[in-house]
Amino acid sequence: MKKAFAWLVHLYTAMGLVAAAGMAVLIVRGGDASFRSAFFLMMVATAIDATDGWLARKARVKEMLPGFDGRALDDLIDFHTYTSLPLLLLWRADMLPGALAWLLILPLLSSAYFYSQVDAKTPDGFFLGFPSCWNIVAFYLYVLHPSSRRRTSTPRAEDRSPG
Repeated sequence: MKKAFAWLVHLYTAMGLVAAAGMAVLIVRGGDASFRSAFFLMMVATAIDATDGWLARKARVKEMLPGFDGRALDDLIDFHTYTSLPLLLLWRADMLPGALAWLLILPLLSSAYFYSQVDAKTPDGFFLGFPSCWNIVAFYLYVLHPSSRRRTSTPRAEDRSPG
């Protein structure tokens, strides 16, 4: 029974990956409604991330399932929900002038470096220093950016005039 509970905690953590997949679909789809829904899923993923560590400690997952690294799963999900997908949203929503869009590579690389640090977290799973929270940056830039300048969707082939 204790092992089953430990697996359920890992499944709960993995729901953050399901939220990330939904975010990716919405971001690629584009449009203000899709972007707003993607931000909602970012909040869901953040809520999962804020609670799964406590559940994992309560379920003693390291003891119950020593062959499964829940921290690795958590870091994988965090990288996507806090960094890569928010940066993709900034690009997809045309939040930076075209000539500056390449700058999104910098936070992507710095976050990869951050998540690769062995000592990025305390033994009980809390971050040391400032974590990569590009979801918050993306949210504020999106809210403060005039919607008239946002690229909301890619023109469909049938909407384009023949060349």
